[in-house]
Amino acid sequence: YYTTSYEGGVFMKIKGLPVLALTAVMTFSSANLCFADMTMEKLTERSTVNATEEPDITASGANIKAMLANEGKLAYPVEGGNIYCSAEGVIESCDLSVISADIPSEIEGVKVTAIGYGAFWRCSELTNVTIPNSVTSIEESAFEECEGLTSIVIPGSVKNIEDFAFHLCGNLESVTIPEGVTGIGDCAFGDCISLKKIEIPNGVSIIESSTFADCTNLTEVIIPSSVTSIE
Repeated sequence: YYTTSYEGGVFMKIKGLPVLALTAVMTFSSANLCFADMTMEKLTERSTVNATEEPDITASGANIKAMLANEGKLAYPVEGGNIYCSAEGVIESCDLSVISADIPSEIEGVKVTAIGYGAFWRCSELTNVTIPNSVTSIEESAFEECEGLTSIVIPGSVKNIEDFAFHLCGNLESVTIPEGVTGIGDCAFGDCISLKKIEIPNGVSIIESSTFADCTNLTEVIIPSSVTSIE
């Protein structure tokens, strides 16, 4: 056998071994795929097992998870790696090595309409992203923990910025939100500690709970007359 560690778990490949003794605390995902959420404390090989075969891969556990997750998606090369789009036009993930992403409005004939759930989550190397005018939604946690981002321009086509979209982007200093946006979700810009000023566009009616929670350097917020509730 061999194991590859990644955040919070172990990807384990077993090659022809009849018996393994495991002492572990296990929390499985709903699909129980590749022990995805397993926390390994100890793995012991029985003394009767002779494991001589060498591993046939060298990728890190995080990259193995990424390869499995991105199988069958449309890959589009950007600086530092690839971004991955579904057949429905949602950018769903990226290589964690991506540095700059100029997202096109179309990938292999598929119109890009959304930045999906967790698409760039923890992509800490990402310093620049361009969102096309075809995108109408920035979904939950789309750019969460993108610590390298310092500025973002959201195009006028976007209608919704969902919960935690830019949460924990600690170096984000500048955000341009266009008039077309009508919804900004819970904690969308929470813990953006470098953010100093934000202008909420006319058309937003509710500022959700914790939208700007713990933005400790935020000193100026421009709120339009369209806002009727701050939760």
